[in-house]
Amino acid sequence: MVVLVGIIGGCVYQTGGSARETMAAAELVEAVAVGSHMSSGRWRRSSPEPVVFAGGDARVSWEDGDDSVSIEVARFSSAYAAAGTFLLGDPTAAAAEDFESSPRSADLGVRAGADEQEGWCVVERGDGCHYWMYRARFGQYLLLATRFAPGRAMAQAEFAGYVDQFVHAMDATLPRG
Repeated sequence: MVVLVGIIGGCVYQTGGSARETMAAAELVEAVAVGSHMSSGRWRRSSPEPVVFAGGDARVSWEDGDDSVSIEVARFSSAYAAAGTFLLGDPTAAAAEDFESSPRSADLGVRAGADEQEGWCVVERGDGCHYWMYRARFGQYLLLATRFAPGRAMAQAEFAGYVDQFVHAMDATLPRG
């Protein structure tokens, strides 16, 4: 147990990185939503204001029929706390259980901005991926982007295009210190 804690602690120390500018998650998710220009295309924003959860995390979603894209931002006390959550958390677990699927890792080709990042196709059917998920860490913040549509698959390149918009907007809002 001590060895495991030491290994995890060392990884978190190495990947913690520097903190970014501090702002509320709701303020940040709104800035990313506006900066991504998602509302200027086919997507219609689900609510005019970000949804703020009890712990302070915040989400913005867009819809087009039964198709949805959302981003969620969580703010941690430090870059190290966010790195630990990134290292140990699995955002795909609940979705995979709900849909009885096995998520597959996907390189979305987003190269700029994030300290750490990973992507998955969470639900894949015969015609392609119906549920995409991407997670990235920016200092003390985690960004989670999802795309879900029960009736229509989305190509990896299309989801990667949305993710790229979110990552660039997040990076522009939170420059490295």
